[in-house]
Amino acid sequence: MIQSKISDYRLCSFVMKIELDGGYLLYNTLTGSLVYLDNTEDIRDTLPKLIEMNYYVPIDFDELAMIDKMRIDARLKSSKRVNSYTIFTTLDCNARCFYCYEKGTPHVSMSEQTANDVADFIIRNSNGQSQDIRWFGGEPLVNENVIDIITEKLNSSKVKFHSRMISNGLLFNKRNILKAQQYWHLQRVQITLDGTKDVYQRAKAYIGAKGNEFERVLNNIEDLLDAKIGVSIRLNQDLYNTEDLINLVNFLVKKFENRKGFAIYNSLLFDDSNDAFKNDPKERNEAFTKLQDILIQKGVFRYKAFSTKFKYSHCMADHDSSITINPIGKIGKCEHYPNDYLIGSIYKENINETILNKWKETYPIIDKCKTCPIYPQCVRIKMCPDSNEKCSYKECENKIKLIRDIVIKRYNDDIQQTK
Repeated sequence: MIQSKISDYRLCSFVMKIELDGGYLLYNTLTGSLVYLDNTEDIRDTLPKLIEMNYYVPIDFDELAMIDKMRIDARLKSSKRVNSYTIFTTLDCNARCFYCYEKGTPHVSMSEQTANDVADFIIRNSNGQSQDIRWFGGEPLVNENVIDIITEKLNSSKVKFHSRMISNGLLFNKRNILKAQQYWHLQRVQITLDGTKDVYQRAKAYIGAKGNEFERVLNNIEDLLDAKIGVSIRLNQDLYNTEDLINLVNFLVKKFENRKGFAIYNSLLFDDSNDAFKNDPKERNEAFTKLQDILIQKGVFRYKAFSTKFKYSHCMADHDSSITINPIGKIGKCEHYPNDYLIGSIYKENINETILNKWKETYPIIDKCKTCPIYPQCVRIKMCPDSNEKCSYKECENKIKLIRDIVIKRYNDDIQQTK
């Protein structure tokens, strides 16, 4: 074997070098692989292996061209068959959150007949594959009956499936949690909390509120976890509630510490959510990072930092296997647009290819992309309501910091487990 010369190679742009006491970690954001190197090691001794694992590449190697080709090839090879559905059981909701992006949307609910038709549509297209279903709204449990109809029909037709749900959590109870476990095959629920009790009650503004909604949701979270259904808490954050969310996190960690399936993550409210909360971007970013750091330190942050799955799409919107179905059976691609940019209907075979292809249009790369370590995990589509043509440097920095923090924590956890 010809000895590799260190002068002929450089660290791949997609590899993050993370300094540690006495050495450093190399984390490859393309492959998800991680290695530790001691400062006393001669890099020339390990270079052949690092080249083989794509940590080091030739000096003139074009990583971006490689990624772009991989994405094109992956799209060509990917199955065009749909097996992932986001189903809007209703656009109605029992809460009136001030930041809701569906504000002004007609509160249409799916009928029993449409629910039966949705089930038939899934069955026709299942092709023996396991189906992934996500219940969405509004609040999906406002129209719980259609979940029963769809899942009963899938079960009786022997269609394999599992489901997830986006919910505020209030309408769960012991009866429907048992159904969720046995018949809905519910694996995980995302539940939003906006703060401790007083802040939460004001933000949610439940219809016919009795003042005990916060406690009821916490009890429901406990019952879901007891039923082996995972719960991800989404903290909707802005400057007005950051300090209160920190208090909430401390409370939740104490209450649900070491509960399997329990996780928390924070998400900034959309900038246009409410004029009263349009804050200074720097302040909002610092607040976001502060809360995120606390979640990581407490070990409750849910993030797949070691994913080895190649990312060739941004989300469900530009992935061929995923569609949304609104309450009247119209097919779309993005949960943020239940009634707009639709591509078809469960009642018709033809698909609007023009709109479908628009969901796959991406923004061109900028100079920063050429050396950005998270480029393999970054696909920016033009139709995304949470994206713009100018890449947010701060967003990149946040994600790089997040990955670095997660990698270090998991590495240290692994070290502790081996002692």
